[in-house]
Amino acid sequence: MRKRARQITDSIHETVYLSNLESELMATPYFYRLHDIYQSSTVYMTFPSNRTKRYEHSVGTMEIASSLLYSAVSNADKNTRKSFFNCLKTRFHKIVKTLSKNGNNSALFFSRSKDEIENLFNKYSRSEIDNDFVEQIRVALADNCLDDIALNHFQYYPLKIQNTITDEEAVTTRTVENVFLYRCLLQAIRICALFHDIGHPPYSHIIEEVIRNLYDKYYNKTSKCKFQKDNIEEFIECLEPYATKDENTAYKCDMLSSRNAHVSAEIHERVGLRLLQTAIDEVIPDVINKTISNRDNSKEFKITSTLYYLTVAEFAFSILVEKDHFYKSIHKIIDGFVDADRLDYIMRDSLNSGVDWGRIPYKRLINSARLACVKNDYPDSLDKDEDIFVIAFPKKVSDEIDDLLLTRYKIFARINFHHSCMKTTVALQSAVNELAESFLEAKYKNDCINPDISVLWTALGTSIVGGDKNVRIIQWNDSWLISVLHKSLVRIKQDEDRTIKRTDYLEENLEEILLSKKRYYTLIKRGSDSREFINKVFSESGITSKLLDELYYAELEKYKNSGFPDASYMEIMENSKFNGLDSVQRIKQMKSAIETADLKFLCSPIPLLSKSIFEIFTEVLEDFKSNKLIIDYKIHENKGREKVGLPKHKNVYDEIYLFEGDRVFTFNDRVTLKKQIEAIKNNVLWQYIYFIPSTNCDNIDKLANDIISNMVQRVSIELKDRYDELFSRLK
Repeated sequence: MRKRARQITDSIHETVYLSNLESELMATPYFYRLHDIYQSSTVYMTFPSNRTKRYEHSVGTMEIASSLLYSAVSNADKNTRKSFFNCLKTRFHKIVKTLSKNGNNSALFFSRSKDEIENLFNKYSRSEIDNDFVEQIRVALADNCLDDIALNHFQYYPLKIQNTITDEEAVTTRTVENVFLYRCLLQAIRICALFHDIGHPPYSHIIEEVIRNLYDKYYNKTSKCKFQKDNIEEFIECLEPYATKDENTAYKCDMLSSRNAHVSAEIHERVGLRLLQTAIDEVIPDVINKTISNRDNSKEFKITSTLYYLTVAEFAFSILVEKDHFYKSIHKIIDGFVDADRLDYIMRDSLNSGVDWGRIPYKRLINSARLACVKNDYPDSLDKDEDIFVIAFPKKVSDEIDDLLLTRYKIFARINFHHSCMKTTVALQSAVNELAESFLEAKYKNDCINPDISVLWTALGTSIVGGDKNVRIIQWNDSWLISVLHKSLVRIKQDEDRTIKRTDYLEENLEEILLSKKRYYTLIKRGSDSREFINKVFSESGITSKLLDELYYAELEKYKNSGFPDASYMEIMENSKFNGLDSVQRIKQMKSAIETADLKFLCSPIPLLSKSIFEIFTEVLEDFKSNKLIIDYKIHENKGREKVGLPKHKNVYDEIYLFEGDRVFTFNDRVTLKKQIEAIKNNVLWQYIYFIPSTNCDNIDKLANDIISNMVQRVSIELKDRYDELFSRLK
């Protein structure tokens, strides 16, 4: 009987077929929870149509990853493809060798079926499997062993192989093995893509940041109160495997041949590894047992299927932990600069936000991708001089790559970093942080606002592999967190006597999120407001672009007279030693602040005389608060704007690759793309400032202007003092 085709209808990719193994894995609560995790966190509160869930994004990423792998292998030259499959073969033989050894194996996806696998291998002779597994595979393939419509569409080598070995190229031993190995890799990369977002907590990155900050705060904290001590210890115990940088205590993925930690990964990536491990440990033993126990299956069918499922699991984990340079190269299909993840969410977020910056011809990019081999000649690389596999794109699609990466940053700049989106982000982070601290600081259970907040970390406890794991992990989603916030708001409303310890602003944060009550107002909303602020600061300080130019040329003249009388001004300006002078750098930073209207240029590069920008803003807002003109305020640094999504060119993996003919070279983002993205970035606010006006305020616009005027005045005074300190000797 033909296997039933499982499919999903998608708004981007139309019909997406699922393999039998994918369907089983998606049916687990660990994956199914993605139905209730927003892709863009709180963005939907400002852009109501942007309600993409990570479930459909994950399915779309899987579809694109399959196409990328197929195109890359299909378009590769013969020698590259041969080398690629040799690498796969070497790693597969290690898996077979591991299975051939007697003894214990810590991987649950193997050990839970160990007796059945041992009986199968012993019944048909280990030596027969070890030495002639290709023959087993050939016979099984002829029996439609790996036939699956979802995978057949992306299968490089055709599955249909003649029943007897001949001298024809299509049925050589090497080809039979390549058919099997490609199918294993295809299924593995699809699972990696499907589960790449599985570890995101409720509301994704913004709550992950709260979890990270709480972990850092409480890691070394102790308490004499037993209730508080127990809560803090449980909190650390639940999060340490995913937050620590210590490889000894970090979560380790159990594989057939080793246990691997990935301490450089983010919290959600390590949690995702744990959840995928749990899903595979549950699903694969059951699938293997059913295959082995089916009397209608031949011995070759049973052996090949067992090797297939075990190899798929081993490949998938090896890719995600980047076990070696080969697997790290494969991982870039999902986690690169032009990868399946970006290609899907850029299209999906643009469509669902109701914006149109032109369609990206993603199929042209995918269909033209080619697997290439480059020499790792970067200094300080552990695998220096080794050949590294990369996904390269034809030079003629450079403009499409520009458009893709530019659109990605536009989405963040104009949607995710919209001042209203950032306001709800800050409110949610503040509320969740206070609820968590209320629980962790409580000396008795009734002292905390809502003990249910503890599920935020207990869902990840060591008992995730048993007991009520399904109930807890199903709760770990956006709806659960919103319900916790609702219950917390109700309790606060009922606590008129303030018997529960809390700040005065938790209620405002909760009402901002849950009731859409406008408690906080934005002081500086967009880039144009920042430019106006900067212009006023420099105007009041008396520092002009003309004055800075005069200082610059005075320094140039001084440098010329100090030992380069015959050099032209142009030669000196291009001299690295001249440009490395502190005074020149400071002048340039001040000019950049005027030109870009970016307050950050007045912060770390040129610290003000006695106070930072943040301290000045805080001081002004505290004055307004003490005078009862405002109730509360928040200053939020937008660290995300620095993540421009371009290569940093630090190593062989940190590049985008192009090809022209047989030549493979790196994509040059410095010509136009980087400048375009920098121009957009300069229009994205570095700091967002929000305030709650007093209840008797009848003119909020006037209040906002008064706050800004005070900030301008104080910043300009500090800037003028700093200017005099730095450049008085040059005037």
